Amino acid sequence: MSTNVFLVRMPVENLEERTLEVLDLPEEVDEELLFLYFENKRRSGGGPLVSVEKKAGRALLVFEEAEAAARVLDNGHHVLHNAELCVRKPATKDPCRLLLRGINPKTSVEMIELFVENMMNLDDYSLHPSPGRDLILIHLSQPFSKDFQSVSAKISKRTLDGAKLTLEQVEQTDSTNGLHPGYCPSQIIKVSFVEYYFRKNVSFSLSLTNNMLSCISSLSC
Repeated sequence: MSTNVFLVRMPVENLEERTLEVLDLPEEVDEELLFLYFENKRRSGGGPLVSVEKKAGRALLVFEEAEAAARVLDNGHHVLHNAELCVRKPATKDPCRLLLRGINPKTSVEMIELFVENMMNLDDYSLHPSPGRDLILIHLSQPFSKDFQSVSAKISKRTLDGAKLTLEQVEQTDSTNGLHPGYCPSQIIKVSFVEYYFRKNVSFSLSLTNNMLSCISSLSC
């Protein structure tokens, strides 16, 4: 899966206030179209963008000014290629968990540990593989203090055991949302986050599939 990023220039204002997430993107809506639409104040309420990054049906928009992002949210209704887009503030990222995607399932844990330590300069951490062993959750004892974009770009340029990897930030779960942002409560988690992550996504997929089957059988959708 390739990810294209359009970059313009870096402004000064708070990054969180200037960033929006677009969900449910049709495949034919690319970064260039998003750039044109969300920079068009008359159509979207937006303004000049710093970057647009599309990946797996969603996109991350960074505006030059927080006011432009606020106007896009206030606009509420956004349609491209006859599809209504869901635009929101990005979910809060967990400062103590990162996801390494694209692992070769046959790669040894020791090799993954060496890769993580070399590429991210980590000391106190634990690795939690997914059931298919193609994803690894990196659980940190302290919040990740390095520049995520730089580390992510560094990892994307390397391969491990023949596999091209990507590093992703993870959304906070309900169990950690209410805690101080500098606190990593590893002792309160009864099951691994990966287990929770996959249970959550499998449950959602099954629920979605059941709903679709019900709609098809009743022809009520």
